[in-house]
Amino acid sequence: MVPRQERSGIRQSPDPFYFPDLVTTTHLIKLSWPLGRPLVPSDTLAAAIDAHAAPVVSAITARDSGSTALTLTGSRVAPTDALACGALLLAADNLLADRERRTMAERVEPIAFEAFQRAKTYTRGLLSDGGISPNLAAATSTRALGFRARGRLRNSPYFDRFNVDEVPPYLPLKWLRDHFTDLRMQLPDATHRDDRLLRRGVSLRLAELVTGHTWPECAEALDVGNGVGRYTLNALGRRLTKNQLGLAFTRAVDQVAEQIDASTHRGNYANRRRRMARWRMGNGHWSRLFEELPGLALMHATADSCIASIIVWSDVTRAEAPHCPIVKKERGRGDARLLTSRTSALHEADIGRGDRFRLRRRLSLYATQLATACDQNLPLYVSVRAIIEKETLTRRAARLRQI
Repeated sequence: MVPRQERSGIRQSPDPFYFPDLVTTTHLIKLSWPLGRPLVPSDTLAAAIDAHAAPVVSAITARDSGSTALTLTGSRVAPTDALACGALLLAADNLLADRERRTMAERVEPIAFEAFQRAKTYTRGLLSDGGISPNLAAATSTRALGFRARGRLRNSPYFDRFNVDEVPPYLPLKWLRDHFTDLRMQLPDATHRDDRLLRRGVSLRLAELVTGHTWPECAEALDVGNGVGRYTLNALGRRLTKNQLGLAFTRAVDQVAEQIDASTHRGNYANRRRRMARWRMGNGHWSRLFEELPGLALMHATADSCIASIIVWSDVTRAEAPHCPIVKKERGRGDARLLTSRTSALHEADIGRGDRFRLRRRLSLYATQLATACDQNLPLYVSVRAIIEKETLTRRAARLRQI
Protein backbone atom coordinates (compact mmCIF):
# COMPACT_ATOMS: atom_id res chain seq x y z
CA MET A 1 0.00 0.00 0.00
CA VAL A 2 1.30 3.41 -0.90
CA PRO A 3 1.53 5.62 2.18
CA ARG A 4 -0.94 8.46 2.20
CA GLN A 5 0.87 11.75 1.78
CA GLU A 6 0.07 14.72 3.92
CA ARG A 7 -1.62 17.52 2.05
CA SER A 8 0.88 20.13 0.95
CA GLY A 9 0.34 23.76 1.85
CA ILE A 10 1.53 24.77 -1.61
CA ARG A 11 -1.18 24.67 -4.24
CA GLN A 12 -0.86 25.21 -7.94
CA SER A 13 -2.53 28.46 -8.96
CA PRO A 14 -5.54 27.97 -11.27
CA ASP A 15 -4.68 31.30 -12.91
CA PRO A 16 -2.67 30.61 -16.12
CA PHE A 17 -1.26 34.13 -15.95
CA TYR A 18 0.00 33.88 -12.41
CA PHE A 19 3.59 32.83 -13.15
CA PRO A 20 4.10 35.15 -16.17
CA ASP A 21 2.78 38.00 -14.01
CA LEU A 22 5.00 36.94 -11.11
CA VAL A 23 8.17 36.83 -13.21
CA THR A 24 7.42 40.09 -15.03
CA THR A 25 6.69 41.82 -11.74
CA THR A 26 10.05 40.71 -10.29
CA HIS A 27 11.74 42.59 -13.14
CA LEU A 28 9.66 45.71 -12.51
CA ILE A 29 10.67 45.58 -8.85
CA LYS A 30 14.32 45.16 -9.82
CA LEU A 31 14.19 48.10 -12.26
CA SER A 32 12.53 50.37 -9.71
CA TRP A 33 14.49 49.21 -6.66
CA PRO A 34 14.58 50.31 -3.80
CA LEU A 35 11.03 51.64 -4.33
CA GLY A 36 9.66 48.17 -3.57
CA ARG A 37 11.41 47.85 -0.20
CA PRO A 38 8.07 47.75 1.75
CA LEU A 39 7.10 44.60 -0.21
CA VAL A 40 9.42 42.38 1.88
CA PRO A 41 9.11 41.96 5.67
CA SER A 42 12.76 41.99 6.76
CA ASP A 43 16.06 43.81 6.24
CA THR A 44 17.71 40.48 5.38
CA LEU A 45 15.38 39.91 2.41
CA ALA A 46 15.70 43.55 1.34
CA ALA A 47 19.51 43.24 1.40
CA ALA A 48 19.34 40.14 -0.79
CA ILE A 49 17.27 41.99 -3.40
CA ASP A 50 19.53 45.01 -3.05
CA ALA A 51 22.58 42.91 -3.92
CA HIS A 52 20.89 41.31 -6.94
CA ALA A 53 19.46 44.62 -8.26
CA ALA A 54 22.71 46.54 -7.74
CA PRO A 55 24.08 46.02 -11.32
CA VAL A 56 20.79 47.22 -12.85
CA VAL A 57 20.55 50.26 -10.57
CA SER A 58 24.23 51.07 -11.21
CA ALA A 59 23.78 50.85 -14.98
CA ILE A 60 20.81 53.23 -14.83
CA THR A 61 22.72 55.63 -12.58
CA ALA A 62 25.73 55.59 -14.92
CA ARG A 63 23.47 56.30 -17.90
CA ASP A 64 21.86 59.22 -16.08
CA SER A 65 25.26 60.70 -15.25
CA GLY A 66 26.15 60.63 -18.94
CA SER A 67 29.14 58.36 -18.52
CA THR A 68 27.78 55.48 -20.58
CA ALA A 69 24.83 54.19 -22.59
CA LEU A 70 22.25 52.07 -20.79
CA THR A 71 23.00 48.36 -21.18
CA LEU A 72 20.82 45.84 -19.34
CA THR A 73 21.98 42.67 -21.07
CA GLY A 74 21.39 39.65 -18.89
CA SER A 75 19.28 41.51 -16.34
CA ARG A 76 16.33 39.16 -16.88
CA VAL A 77 18.33 36.20 -15.58
CA ALA A 78 16.97 34.86 -12.29
CA PRO A 79 19.14 35.27 -9.18
CA THR A 80 21.52 32.38 -8.55
CA ASP A 81 21.25 33.04 -4.83
CA ALA A 82 18.25 31.21 -3.36
CA LEU A 83 17.60 33.92 -0.78
CA ALA A 84 17.53 36.69 -3.39
CA CYS A 85 15.31 34.59 -5.66
CA GLY A 86 12.86 33.87 -2.86
CA ALA A 87 12.86 37.49 -1.73
CA LEU A 88 12.07 38.75 -5.23
CA LEU A 89 9.27 36.22 -5.70
CA LEU A 90 7.81 37.14 -2.30
CA ALA A 91 7.93 40.84 -3.16
CA ALA A 92 6.25 40.18 -6.52
CA ASP A 93 3.55 38.05 -4.92
CA ASN A 94 2.84 40.80 -2.38
CA LEU A 95 2.66 43.37 -5.17
CA LEU A 96 0.17 41.28 -7.16
CA ALA A 97 -1.75 40.34 -3.96
CA ASP A 98 -5.47 39.72 -4.58
CA ARG A 99 -5.12 39.93 -8.41
CA GLU A 100 -8.19 42.19 -8.64
CA ARG A 101 -7.66 44.66 -11.46
CA ARG A 102 -8.42 47.99 -9.77
CA THR A 103 -6.58 47.27 -6.51
CA MET A 104 -3.68 45.76 -8.45
CA ALA A 105 -3.38 48.98 -10.43
CA GLU A 106 -3.09 50.99 -7.22
CA ARG A 107 -0.15 48.87 -6.04
CA VAL A 108 1.61 48.38 -9.37
CA GLU A 109 1.28 51.94 -10.65
CA PRO A 110 4.19 53.52 -8.70
CA ILE A 111 6.52 50.59 -9.43
CA ALA A 112 5.68 50.54 -13.16
CA PHE A 113 5.92 54.32 -13.41
CA GLU A 114 9.42 54.32 -11.90
CA ALA A 115 10.50 51.49 -14.20
CA PHE A 116 9.29 53.45 -17.25
CA GLN A 117 11.06 56.56 -16.00
CA ARG A 118 14.36 54.73 -15.64
CA ALA A 119 14.30 52.44 -18.68
CA LYS A 120 11.39 53.20 -20.99
CA THR A 121 12.32 51.01 -23.97
CA TYR A 122 13.42 48.07 -21.84
CA THR A 123 10.28 48.20 -19.70
CA ARG A 124 7.99 48.43 -22.70
CA GLY A 125 9.66 45.36 -24.21
CA LEU A 126 9.42 43.53 -20.91
CA LEU A 127 5.66 44.11 -20.69
CA SER A 128 5.11 43.26 -24.36
CA ASP A 129 6.99 39.98 -24.30
CA GLY A 130 5.90 38.56 -20.96
CA GLY A 131 2.50 37.03 -21.83
CA ILE A 132 1.06 38.87 -18.86
CA SER A 133 -2.57 38.92 -17.75
CA PRO A 134 -5.10 41.50 -18.96
CA ASN A 135 -5.22 42.88 -15.41
CA LEU A 136 -1.49 43.52 -15.22
CA ALA A 137 -1.47 44.85 -18.77
CA ALA A 138 -4.21 47.33 -17.86
CA ALA A 139 -2.42 48.28 -14.64
CA THR A 140 0.83 49.08 -16.46
CA SER A 141 -0.32 50.38 -19.86
CA THR A 142 -1.11 53.91 -18.64
CA ARG A 143 2.48 54.34 -17.54
CA ALA A 144 3.40 55.12 -21.15
CA LEU A 145 1.01 58.08 -21.26
CA GLY A 146 3.68 60.63 -20.52
CA PHE A 147 5.96 59.49 -23.32
CA ARG A 148 5.90 60.13 -27.04
CA ALA A 149 6.08 56.48 -28.08
CA ARG A 150 3.64 53.79 -27.06
CA GLY A 151 3.35 50.15 -27.97
CA ARG A 152 0.22 48.13 -28.45
CA LEU A 153 -1.84 46.87 -25.54
CA ARG A 154 -1.72 43.11 -25.91
CA ASN A 155 -4.20 42.12 -23.23
CA SER A 156 -7.34 43.89 -22.13
CA PRO A 157 -10.39 42.74 -20.16
CA TYR A 158 -12.60 44.52 -22.70
CA PHE A 159 -11.52 42.82 -25.94
CA ASP A 160 -14.75 40.81 -26.21
CA ARG A 161 -17.09 43.13 -24.33
CA PHE A 162 -17.88 45.77 -26.99
CA ASN A 163 -16.27 46.93 -30.23
CA VAL A 164 -14.60 50.07 -31.50
CA ASP A 165 -17.64 51.07 -33.59
CA GLU A 166 -19.53 51.49 -30.29
CA VAL A 167 -17.01 53.99 -28.94
CA PRO A 168 -18.04 57.64 -29.36
CA PRO A 169 -15.17 59.61 -30.97
CA TYR A 170 -15.66 62.47 -28.49
CA LEU A 171 -16.85 61.56 -24.99
CA PRO A 172 -20.35 62.95 -24.36
CA LEU A 173 -20.34 65.90 -21.99
CA LYS A 174 -22.66 64.15 -19.53
CA TRP A 175 -20.27 61.19 -19.28
CA LEU A 176 -17.41 63.61 -18.59
CA ARG A 177 -19.37 65.16 -15.72
CA ASP A 178 -20.51 61.79 -14.37
CA HIS A 179 -17.08 60.14 -14.29
CA PHE A 180 -14.33 62.78 -14.46
CA THR A 181 -15.43 65.58 -12.14
CA ASP A 182 -13.10 64.45 -9.34
CA LEU A 183 -10.14 64.09 -11.67
CA ARG A 184 -10.77 67.50 -13.21
CA MET A 185 -10.88 69.09 -9.75
CA GLN A 186 -7.39 67.72 -9.12
CA LEU A 187 -5.98 69.30 -12.29
CA PRO A 188 -4.40 72.66 -11.39
CA ASP A 189 -5.89 75.57 -13.35
CA ALA A 190 -8.13 73.28 -15.40
CA THR A 191 -9.57 74.91 -18.51
CA HIS A 192 -11.88 74.07 -21.39
CA ARG A 193 -8.77 72.82 -23.21
CA ASP A 194 -8.35 70.16 -20.52
CA ASP A 195 -11.96 69.11 -21.02
CA ARG A 196 -11.37 68.69 -24.76
CA LEU A 197 -8.21 66.68 -24.13
CA LEU A 198 -10.00 64.46 -21.64
CA ARG A 199 -12.95 63.84 -23.92
CA ARG A 200 -10.67 62.91 -26.79
CA GLY A 201 -8.34 60.89 -24.57
CA VAL A 202 -11.11 58.85 -22.96
CA SER A 203 -12.46 57.86 -26.37
CA LEU A 204 -8.99 56.90 -27.57
CA ARG A 205 -8.35 54.89 -24.41
CA LEU A 206 -11.69 53.08 -24.80
CA ALA A 207 -10.78 52.24 -28.40
CA GLU A 208 -7.39 51.03 -27.18
CA LEU A 209 -9.02 48.74 -24.61
CA VAL A 210 -11.13 46.97 -27.24
CA THR A 211 -8.56 46.85 -30.07
CA GLY A 212 -5.15 46.82 -28.37
CA HIS A 213 -3.95 49.39 -30.92
CA THR A 214 -1.94 52.55 -30.30
CA TRP A 215 -3.72 55.87 -29.84
CA PRO A 216 -2.82 57.14 -33.33
CA GLU A 217 -4.21 53.90 -34.79
CA CYS A 218 -7.33 54.24 -32.62
CA ALA A 219 -7.77 57.80 -33.86
CA GLU A 220 -7.87 56.46 -37.40
CA ALA A 221 -10.48 53.87 -36.39
CA LEU A 222 -12.61 56.65 -34.87
CA ASP A 223 -12.25 58.79 -38.02
CA VAL A 224 -10.56 61.67 -36.20
CA GLY A 225 -7.12 61.35 -37.79
CA ASN A 226 -3.74 59.99 -36.79
CA GLY A 227 -2.47 63.45 -35.82
CA VAL A 228 -5.23 63.90 -33.25
CA GLY A 229 -4.22 60.63 -31.62
CA ARG A 230 -0.55 61.61 -31.39
CA TYR A 231 -1.30 65.10 -30.11
CA THR A 232 -3.78 63.88 -27.48
CA LEU A 233 -1.40 61.17 -26.26
CA ASN A 234 1.40 63.67 -25.80
CA ALA A 235 -0.58 66.63 -24.44
CA LEU A 236 -2.88 64.69 -22.12
CA GLY A 237 -0.07 62.35 -21.13
CA ARG A 238 2.12 65.24 -19.97
CA ARG A 239 -0.76 66.82 -18.07
CA LEU A 240 -1.75 63.64 -16.25
CA THR A 241 1.78 62.44 -15.58
CA LYS A 242 2.90 65.79 -14.18
CA ASN A 243 0.01 65.74 -11.71
CA GLN A 244 0.18 61.99 -10.99
CA LEU A 245 -3.34 61.39 -12.26
CA GLY A 246 -2.68 58.50 -14.63
CA LEU A 247 -4.26 55.95 -12.31
CA ALA A 248 -7.29 58.18 -11.67
CA PHE A 249 -7.72 58.52 -15.44
CA THR A 250 -7.56 54.74 -15.89
CA ARG A 251 -10.14 54.14 -13.16
CA ALA A 252 -12.56 56.66 -14.64
CA VAL A 253 -12.17 55.21 -18.14
CA ASP A 254 -12.90 51.76 -16.72
CA GLN A 255 -16.14 53.15 -15.28
CA VAL A 256 -17.13 54.40 -18.73
CA ALA A 257 -16.19 51.04 -20.27
CA GLU A 258 -18.37 49.24 -17.72
CA GLN A 259 -21.22 51.63 -18.54
CA ILE A 260 -20.95 50.88 -22.25
CA ASP A 261 -20.69 47.15 -21.59
CA ALA A 262 -23.80 47.20 -19.40
CA SER A 263 -25.86 49.19 -21.92
CA THR A 264 -28.79 47.33 -23.41
CA HIS A 265 -28.66 49.60 -26.47
CA ARG A 266 -25.33 50.80 -27.79
CA GLY A 267 -25.03 53.29 -30.57
CA ASN A 268 -23.00 52.18 -33.58
CA TYR A 269 -21.15 55.43 -34.16
CA ALA A 270 -19.28 54.16 -37.22
CA ASN A 271 -22.60 53.34 -38.88
CA ARG A 272 -23.97 56.73 -37.86
CA ARG A 273 -21.01 58.46 -39.48
CA ARG A 274 -21.60 56.51 -42.68
CA ARG A 275 -25.32 57.22 -42.73
CA MET A 276 -24.84 60.91 -41.95
CA ALA A 277 -21.96 61.53 -44.37
CA ARG A 278 -24.13 63.35 -46.94
CA TRP A 279 -26.96 64.46 -44.69
CA ARG A 280 -27.95 68.16 -44.53
CA MET A 281 -30.82 69.84 -42.74
CA GLY A 282 -33.24 71.40 -45.21
CA ASN A 283 -34.00 75.11 -44.97
CA GLY A 284 -37.67 74.29 -44.35
CA HIS A 285 -36.88 72.24 -41.25
CA TRP A 286 -34.46 74.87 -39.98
CA SER A 287 -37.09 77.58 -40.36
CA ARG A 288 -39.82 75.55 -38.64
CA LEU A 289 -37.64 74.90 -35.61
CA PHE A 290 -38.00 78.64 -34.78
CA GLU A 291 -41.79 78.41 -34.37
CA GLU A 292 -43.01 80.17 -31.19
CA LEU A 293 -39.48 81.42 -30.41
CA PRO A 294 -39.94 85.21 -30.84
CA GLY A 295 -36.69 86.03 -29.06
CA LEU A 296 -34.73 84.49 -31.93
CA ALA A 297 -36.17 86.56 -34.79
CA LEU A 298 -32.76 87.95 -35.78
CA MET A 299 -31.14 84.50 -35.71
CA HIS A 300 -34.01 83.14 -37.77
CA ALA A 301 -33.45 85.81 -40.39
CA THR A 302 -29.66 85.56 -40.59
CA ALA A 303 -28.45 82.14 -39.41
CA ASP A 304 -27.32 79.53 -41.92
CA SER A 305 -28.87 76.07 -41.79
CA CYS A 306 -25.32 74.70 -42.14
CA ILE A 307 -24.77 75.62 -38.49
CA ALA A 308 -27.74 73.49 -37.44
CA SER A 309 -26.54 70.66 -39.68
CA ILE A 310 -23.11 70.65 -38.02
CA ILE A 311 -24.59 70.65 -34.52
CA VAL A 312 -27.03 67.84 -35.30
CA TRP A 313 -24.32 65.81 -37.03
CA SER A 314 -22.11 66.18 -33.93
CA ASP A 315 -24.95 65.11 -31.64
CA VAL A 316 -25.78 62.05 -33.74
CA THR A 317 -22.20 60.86 -34.21
CA ARG A 318 -20.85 62.06 -30.84
CA ALA A 319 -17.95 63.65 -32.69
CA GLU A 320 -16.37 67.09 -32.74
CA ALA A 321 -17.67 69.70 -35.17
CA PRO A 322 -14.35 70.05 -37.09
CA HIS A 323 -14.74 66.42 -38.25
CA CYS A 324 -18.17 67.06 -39.79
CA PRO A 325 -18.15 66.51 -43.59
CA ILE A 326 -19.63 69.98 -44.07
CA VAL A 327 -16.69 71.54 -42.25
CA LYS A 328 -14.15 69.34 -44.04
CA LYS A 329 -15.56 70.43 -47.39
CA GLU A 330 -15.07 74.06 -46.48
CA ARG A 331 -11.55 73.52 -45.16
CA GLY A 332 -9.98 74.08 -48.55
CA ARG A 333 -11.85 77.36 -48.97
CA GLY A 334 -10.70 78.76 -45.63
CA ASP A 335 -14.18 78.96 -44.07
CA ALA A 336 -13.97 75.88 -41.83
CA ARG A 337 -12.80 77.73 -38.71
CA LEU A 338 -15.54 80.32 -39.11
CA LEU A 339 -18.17 77.61 -39.44
CA THR A 340 -17.10 75.79 -36.29
CA SER A 341 -16.81 79.00 -34.29
CA ARG A 342 -20.37 79.96 -35.27
CA THR A 343 -21.68 76.66 -33.87
CA SER A 344 -20.31 77.42 -30.41
CA ALA A 345 -23.18 79.73 -29.48
CA LEU A 346 -25.61 76.80 -29.71
CA HIS A 347 -23.52 73.66 -29.49
CA GLU A 348 -22.33 73.08 -25.91
CA ALA A 349 -22.40 76.60 -24.50
CA ASP A 350 -24.26 77.47 -21.30
CA ILE A 351 -27.31 79.11 -22.86
CA GLY A 352 -29.60 79.44 -19.89
CA ARG A 353 -33.33 78.77 -20.11
CA GLY A 354 -34.59 81.18 -22.76
CA ASP A 355 -35.54 80.78 -26.42
CA ARG A 356 -31.95 79.91 -27.34
CA PHE A 357 -32.11 76.99 -24.89
CA ARG A 358 -35.42 75.88 -26.39
CA LEU A 359 -33.94 75.89 -29.91
CA ARG A 360 -30.99 73.86 -28.71
CA ARG A 361 -33.35 71.39 -27.08
CA ARG A 362 -35.19 71.02 -30.39
CA LEU A 363 -31.93 70.37 -32.20
CA SER A 364 -31.13 67.65 -29.64
CA LEU A 365 -34.50 66.00 -30.21
CA TYR A 366 -33.93 66.27 -33.96
CA ALA A 367 -30.58 64.48 -33.52
CA THR A 368 -32.19 61.79 -31.35
CA GLN A 369 -34.64 60.93 -34.14
CA LEU A 370 -31.83 60.71 -36.67
CA ALA A 371 -29.67 58.59 -34.36
CA THR A 372 -32.53 56.14 -33.91
CA ALA A 373 -33.04 55.97 -37.67
CA CYS A 374 -29.32 55.29 -38.17
CA ASP A 375 -29.22 52.55 -35.51
CA GLN A 376 -32.32 50.85 -36.92
CA ASN A 377 -31.20 51.33 -40.55
CA LEU A 378 -34.34 53.29 -41.34
CA PRO A 379 -34.67 56.25 -43.73
CA LEU A 380 -33.32 59.49 -42.24
CA TYR A 381 -36.78 60.97 -41.77
CA VAL A 382 -37.53 63.50 -39.03
CA SER A 383 -40.91 64.82 -37.87
CA VAL A 384 -40.37 68.47 -36.98
CA ARG A 385 -43.96 68.68 -35.74
CA ALA A 386 -43.35 65.88 -33.23
CA ILE A 387 -40.15 67.60 -32.09
CA ILE A 388 -41.86 70.93 -31.46
CA GLU A 389 -44.75 69.26 -29.66
CA LYS A 390 -42.43 67.26 -27.41
CA GLU A 391 -40.22 70.24 -26.58
CA THR A 392 -43.25 72.42 -25.83
CA LEU A 393 -44.84 69.79 -23.57
CA THR A 394 -41.56 69.26 -21.73
CA ARG A 395 -41.22 73.01 -21.18
CA ARG A 396 -44.77 73.30 -19.83
CA ALA A 397 -44.25 70.37 -17.47
CA ALA A 398 -41.04 71.94 -16.18
CA ARG A 399 -42.80 75.27 -15.56
CA LEU A 400 -45.61 73.52 -13.68
CA ARG A 401 -43.11 71.81 -11.42
CA GLN A 402 -41.65 75.19 -10.54
CA ILE A 403 -45.02 76.59 -9.40
